[in-house]
Amino acid sequence: MKKYFSKKFLLIWISFFYITSVFSSILLTFYTTELITKIENEKTNIYIYFVIIALLTVFFMLSTISAQLLKNKWNLYINKQLNIDILNKICAESDLEIKTNKEGKYLSWIKYRLPEIRQLIFNSLFSIFINFIINLFTIIVLLFVSWKITLIGIGIFVISFLVPIFLSVLAGILNKKYNYNQEKIMSSLFNIFKSFKMLYYLSDEEKIIKFVDKEIDNWIIKINQTKSKVIFLEIISSSFQLIANVIFFFIIGVFIYFYNEPIGIIFIIPGLFVGFGTNLREMIFLIQNLISYKEYVKEFSRSNKLEISSESIIIDNITIKNLTFNYEHKEIFKNFNFRFEKGKKYAIVASSGFGKSTLAKIIMKQITDYEGNILINNINLNKIKNYVLFNSVTFLDNNENLFNDTVLNNVTLWEESDKSYVSKCLINADLHNLDLNFQVDNNSSLSTGERQKINIARHFYRNNNVLICDEAFSNIDLDSVRKIMNNICVNKNLLFINITHHLNDLSYYDEIINLEERDDYVKDYKEN
Repeated sequence: MKKYFSKKFLLIWISFFYITSVFSSILLTFYTTELITKIENEKTNIYIYFVIIALLTVFFMLSTISAQLLKNKWNLYINKQLNIDILNKICAESDLEIKTNKEGKYLSWIKYRLPEIRQLIFNSLFSIFINFIINLFTIIVLLFVSWKITLIGIGIFVISFLVPIFLSVLAGILNKKYNYNQEKIMSSLFNIFKSFKMLYYLSDEEKIIKFVDKEIDNWIIKINQTKSKVIFLEIISSSFQLIANVIFFFIIGVFIYFYNEPIGIIFIIPGLFVGFGTNLREMIFLIQNLISYKEYVKEFSRSNKLEISSESIIIDNITIKNLTFNYEHKEIFKNFNFRFEKGKKYAIVASSGFGKSTLAKIIMKQITDYEGNILINNINLNKIKNYVLFNSVTFLDNNENLFNDTVLNNVTLWEESDKSYVSKCLINADLHNLDLNFQVDNNSSLSTGERQKINIARHFYRNNNVLICDEAFSNIDLDSVRKIMNNICVNKNLLFINITHHLNDLSYYDEIINLEERDDYVKDYKEN
């Protein structure tokens, strides 16, 4: 969490302006009271008080505005950093993790956790820090104004602060007892209503009514007893604090009358103690928020910075050696071996649930808890950076994966590119008359097949030498599939893996891998 508080000078200035704002307002109250006293006593040399009050007013306004402006600047920095960390955390999640956790989790991070963390953690931490500094300076100022009254006030404050806390604990115990009784009566009523049908047919429903009336009457009695005790404790707590304040004012009055203390302290010292108590209670509440949400902050702050690079490689072969993988205690692959080579076209076929997509996820590093080795150009897959793999392989499935933007930007993913080249990529995906500036959104007239074709156009645009398709042609008509397959297979250097339930034309492929026919494959596995 240290990185969120890296702007130390900014925080120091914010703290300085907040503290000066608080104490300039306190001094303003003090000198205003002194001015009124001198005017009533018809004393001279009051003009100096007008000057002091005017300067303090200006100083108070400037300090308050400066503190708020700088705090807003810090909030913007925190918001930006949190956004980056949350997005990095989401981007670092694998496709399988996102599928397992469901997208709602990540949307809730952005929509709910982000503002909650910003408000309840960072604003809380800042408030705790400011309140601590203000409380520290408050004690110093109080001792400077009148150390005798301050020591007496601290004693009264400790008692008036601790006693209500103790009474609140007792009230909490009573409320817990109330909640228990509520759950008990609800359970009892639920059991009664479950039996209502049986008793109704026995003409004994009157017994239920009487029993329910009795239970509710008992419950109301218990509620009233509990609430009465809670109200009594709250009255004692409030009365205790009121009595403590009255005693404190009386002591201050004694000091003013007998020891010639300035009359302004009757406002400044109680005000400071009230502020001190308020800040202390707020600190306790904010610390609770901090404890509740700190794990989220730790999780986000631990996220690695998203690695971005254009580095890619030409893949000559993908070798699978002794692949063994289990899912939910079921064996999917056992010592599976195969070698994919550049320039060849492969089809992986099987009925649903035989691990076709699992194999693709392993190659794409979405599943990593397997045994055996996956080698790319004789280099272990685990040693290849994710961005290198993803820059070198195009993976397409039957999801649309489109953005609310133009066709051009959906194909290029916002890269600067020659529009004629993009148009050629669309033609290769059998999209001949689609305007590059056409706006893609949920309300657009594009069919599901056309949306999938835009995904396929990305392959032609990226022109990687490895293409893995997982049911990427499932919503496209057969005639278009043939045209697209012809354009794909034109590339003699392409390593093409097509995962499908059905093969319409075997002539496109150099080898067909039928996972159902492998003896060491567990056939009772069902994919999600």
